[in-house]
Amino acid sequence: MVIDSRTNQKVDFQKAVAVTATGIAEKVKGAEKNHLLKLYLLKHPHLKRFVTSPSCALLRVKVDTYYVVRRFQKVMALDMIE
Repeated sequence: MVIDSRTNQKVDFQKAVAVTATGIAEKVKGAEKNHLLKLYLLKHPHLKRFVTSPSCALLRVKVDTYYVVRRFQKVMALDMIE
């Protein structure tokens, strides 16, 4: 999973930050899915039709490593240890 702060502007080369999370994704099912969807919809009620559609899945990611990249050259790896 990748999350970044780019704005497609020239300043991104100096100020953008990206975080990549690597790990194992699995589908959430049953009572846990219902509980998590309820929490999600408290914050995003306008997405109810989308998240309850049969083609939508709720995923959990067990992150092994986060990679943080700043200024397109500074890379830091954060290993998650149990």
